[in-house]
Amino acid sequence: MTALPDPASSAPEKMLRILDCFTLKGGQLSVSEIAELTGMARSTAHRWVAILRDAGLLDQDYNRDAYRLGLRLIHLGNVALNSMDVSREARPVVEALGRAGGEMVRLYIFDGNQMIFVTRASGGRAGRFNATTVTETSPCYCSSVGKAVLAFQPDDVVERIIAQGLHPYTKNTLTDPDALREDLRRTRERGYSINNGEMDPGERCIGAPVRNPSGRIIAGLSLSSTPRRLTDERIPELAELVMRHAELLSIQLGHRPNLARHRADPTKRQKA
Repeated sequence: MTALPDPASSAPEKMLRILDCFTLKGGQLSVSEIAELTGMARSTAHRWVAILRDAGLLDQDYNRDAYRLGLRLIHLGNVALNSMDVSREARPVVEALGRAGGEMVRLYIFDGNQMIFVTRASGGRAGRFNATTVTETSPCYCSSVGKAVLAFQPDDVVERIIAQGLHPYTKNTLTDPDALREDLRRTRERGYSINNGEMDPGERCIGAPVRNPSGRIIAGLSLSSTPRRLTDERIPELAELVMRHAELLSIQLGHRPNLARHRADPTKRQKA
């Protein structure tokens, strides 16, 4: 296992670092594994794990003396997502893309390590809309929403995700760091990502980034279907749809792309 950065001195930072272990490895972890990941002494890790367990932020499996994230975090996460602008503004855009594209549409936000599900809508006129949940997560490096976001992150963020490990979910998963970096470069150039069965062999997806008012990319919007339906011939047209709806959601969140380009061009400022 790869240890997280050096232990911080404050109590809140220690607890956050323990919780972050589960975003890196998922599932259940023993105290020894948590100590190794955080670089803490086992006795120190045990003490803070017990505090988190008593607060309901960790649950203990007494049969194998292992821990997992607690149900209280799900409640807190739902409250956090429901209070976010992206959650409130997403529904009409997600539904509109589902109707226009005729396929499944999903929206995920980026938490710094992985993608967290916000909402989805099935395609077609009678498409159903699903409410917010935080029980579904997706890796950054092998999902269309993840690659759409990761492609526009600083290099240190990309390298941190790579250092955490590129687990092969399918034979198509990009586990070679150089291959992933090249895929992200192509995503930046064209403005959208493609997932060719890298997480689910029966699914092909197109993803585009969503920006906040400052222009920072915080989420990914995707359209997905089977490889049989989402053919190479359909990708350019559907990619335009996904990018257009992702930009619409960004604008609803307060992003002003034309103003941002205007500010970046000093000649236009002078003419104005």
